Amino acid sequence: MVSKVLTFFIYSRQDSEFALRIAGDLKSEGAAVWIDQLDISPGTPWDRAIEDALTKCPQALVILSPAAVSSDKVRDEISFALRKQKSIIPVLYLTCEIPLQLERRQHIDFRSDYVRAFKKLLESLGTEKLDQSESHRNATGPDALVREEATALHPAEFKRAAAAGAAQPQTLDSINSQTHPSTQPSSPQVLCDTHTGESEEDDYEGEPPPLVRWLIWSWVNIRRHSIWVVLSVAVIIAPILPTAIPKSYTWIREITLTPDGAFKLAEKYWSPENRNPDYKEAMRLFRIAADAGNARAMADVGWMYESGDGLSGPDYDGAMQWYQRAVEHGDKIANWNVGRLYEIGCGVHRDLPKAQAWYQKAADEGVYEGQRDLKRLQEGNVLQEKC
Repeated sequence: MVSKVLTFFIYSRQDSEFALRIAGDLKSEGAAVWIDQLDISPGTPWDRAIEDALTKCPQALVILSPAAVSSDKVRDEISFALRKQKSIIPVLYLTCEIPLQLERRQHIDFRSDYVRAFKKLLESLGTEKLDQSESHRNATGPDALVREEATALHPAEFKRAAAAGAAQPQTLDSINSQTHPSTQPSSPQVLCDTHTGESEEDDYEGEPPPLVRWLIWSWVNIRRHSIWVVLSVAVIIAPILPTAIPKSYTWIREITLTPDGAFKLAEKYWSPENRNPDYKEAMRLFRIAADAGNARAMADVGWMYESGDGLSGPDYDGAMQWYQRAVEHGDKIANWNVGRLYEIGCGVHRDLPKAQAWYQKAADEGVYEGQRDLKRLQEGNVLQEKC
């Protein structure tokens, strides 16, 4: 199965050789990628083409290296992708200080084993090779089913044996051979004497009592058809297992869940690398961590309120409240989030002086986005985004 989701490459020109190698390998696997050196037509304005492509691509692959993290162009493209809520896949090419906005995202390490890392990258992009040998396997199951013909002793057999006036003791196998001639006799199992006349070893004539007949018939059938007893129990239990096991797991997880564990689990449900994200479950777990005082979880709840993930739609008032709560509990990036809402006027009236003040707080805390947007705002370049 080959993914057709277009992936935008964010990288430093100093890492061109590695970037082109990955792009070429991905294209050979059938993946859809966009990289400037291969996909910008001659004569096209370079900056415009970059912005258009990044806007159209639903996900971006970021190649991390010392040259990349020190490049303003790379950081601007990362911030743009995050602001547009693109899925980000960090690829660690060379050892470096991972940017703050990507620090919590799982990266793919290419520093030691290219083949293994590339395979992991294919899986994260949803590109998997179909094993041809597997596709041609015979799915019809075994060639033949071996069935054992089982014969059960019925009470009526006793009457036929007694009427025959057999001179020799009757056995299970001899009676079976009369009823089913194809059945081969096994070791003799003496059942009873059926002499027509009186005998010192026989205290009765005819068939055994009803209770004895029923016990013998039940014992023979249980032994010969024990597999059907097992299958019957399995049929009864099977419908219960799919619901009983997950419910048990959920119950155990809930009673042992810590605030930090809830935060880490929420990140997995919310992660762009998750092919089937569960935003509602992520929101529930983030709230557990946030209510316990986790400042980063508070900021993430604010981001989900702003984006509308797990909700019926964006709630900018709620987002502002959660961002400010995160700031009060010491989250640095939340200063930048508050400033951005003041700049674009979402949840509050547009107030550029307040936006600048919040950007200044973020910049003083060393947040790159705050430093960048403070400089941009001071130069008179105001965001024109709409809520």
